[in-house]
Amino acid sequence: MGILDQGGFWSSVLLLLVVLGIPAAIGIAILRYNLFDIDLVINRTLVYGGLTLAVVGIYVAVVGYLSYL
Repeated sequence: MGILDQGGFWSSVLLLLVVLGIPAAIGIAILRYNLFDIDLVINRTLVYGGLTLAVVGIYVAVVGYLSYL
């Protein structure tokens, strides 16, 4: 029995504040403490994420092709 199990307006508002609050807090911290070197981290994250998706896509294609044979 959690607070979100009962549903209703206030649980939706609380969930919205939590979901939007975390990215907002991260953005404020980056701007306030001049953490602009985070661009390197974001760049690497996007590159490795793209490479991971490419490898998974190739794997799914190969397995799908081989199971079709």
